[in-house]
Amino acid sequence: DNQRLAGLAEQFALVGESLGKLYPEGETLAKSLLQSAAHAVHAGGQVSAEHAMEVATSLLYIDASLEDQDLDHPELAGRVQRLAQRVGGVRQGHSPGALEVWMEDLYRRVSDRQTMGSVVQELRASLSEIEKHIDQFFRNPAQREVLIPVPAQLSSMRGVLS
Repeated sequence: DNQRLAGLAEQFALVGESLGKLYPEGETLAKSLLQSAAHAVHAGGQVSAEHAMEVATSLLYIDASLEDQDLDHPELAGRVQRLAQRVGGVRQGHSPGALEVWMEDLYRRVSDRQTMGSVVQELRASLSEIEKHIDQFFRNPAQREVLIPVPAQLSSMRGVLS
């Protein structure tokens, strides 16, 4: 779609501006991404799958590093430069190669944190449900049947925690 292509350079310029402010060597990556956007516009959106994937991988890495909140990492400048090199290399027709180990490590950390967040959210929901049953029982101790699901719910929570 030509309208989307027309706005692509502007969107990447905004991303690049943020990269320059947030990351050491962010200008280098911003320049590489802007060149990729210009290449895509010039090619009418017809870029190689490898090029598109490398740009997406770089943006995902940036997103993950922001979520990881480790912008003071001593190797961050080198990593950002490496992302720029990878994007530039693929744009020039070179093979992207395997993901860098540090990229995989970051993705794994972020994924683990998201998984743990989901588990905690599920445990909170279960605990809230258990509290509701116990509260109903204490409001009317004659209704013992409201406590029937509680042991199974607690057992389920125990299984998650072990």
